[in-house]
Amino acid sequence: MIRNLVAIKDFPPIIIWYTEQIPDPRTPTWFSLLNAKLRVQAESWYDKKIGYRSQEKRGHSWLPGLERYRRVGELLALHSIGCIRLICAFSETQTRYLSQLGLPVTEIPLGIHSQFGRLMGIPRDVDVVFLGTTQDMRRRKWIPYIEEKLAKFNVKMVIKDGSHERGTSYDEDRTMLLNRSKIMINVMKRSWDDPVFRLLLSCANGAMLLSEKIWQTSLGGFDPKQHFAESVLDRLPDTVLNYLGDETARQKIVNQASEKINQEYTMEIMVGRLVNRLSSTDFRPC
Repeated sequence: MIRNLVAIKDFPPIIIWYTEQIPDPRTPTWFSLLNAKLRVQAESWYDKKIGYRSQEKRGHSWLPGLERYRRVGELLALHSIGCIRLICAFSETQTRYLSQLGLPVTEIPLGIHSQFGRLMGIPRDVDVVFLGTTQDMRRRKWIPYIEEKLAKFNVKMVIKDGSHERGTSYDEDRTMLLNRSKIMINVMKRSWDDPVFRLLLSCANGAMLLSEKIWQTSLGGFDPKQHFAESVLDRLPDTVLNYLGDETARQKIVNQASEKINQEYTMEIMVGRLVNRLSSTDFRPC
């Protein structure tokens, strides 16, 4: 896409809603820039020299451990050819990081939309659900730990991690699963990641989100005491048991999250914020 855009003259600038997580924001700026640019150059070289020769290799990254730097490197490459007008990020953590790299960014997360799901009014016969890959180091450690601890108390935990054994869950299947679930677990790939996408998912389908501890700058406007439950990872199974045994407390959090999101985080409101940002007098793209 980047190579094709370079060949086009007078193309309109684009707006990107950046829904991916970022590399470690504590990394020095020069090091992040170097890693991001080298990562994109390496992928481009591989695509041209090797990747296109084999159809079965398409869609598979050559350097999967550095995907976050590749995505940031692609943003930098798009910006270098004058393609990006604005990047909308989910949290203060993301906004600060991308801004330090010289990218035109503002904090506007995605808003809730019908594609996230809907309330179906069916019995919630699944105690706990986790959606997401378990291949990274943190989840590979903590998801089996949580599952094992909960199994001792006969707690039903469903995991959809994309593996052959557990499968995936998207679209209507995901809506059905989350409507059957009481609690949705959030264990992040990296400690600085944000829970916003999972909050929108859980809210749309009436499940309570229970997350590991979140950085203050990664909360994206949400309060862990009101809009989702929070626990340190080694105590998370105990916290699950507490909320499974207290439907009133669980439903209170679900209701408060729903009120917050439906009043302040709809897609219509987020698009309105985007338009206002673009038209504001103080907005100057980099």
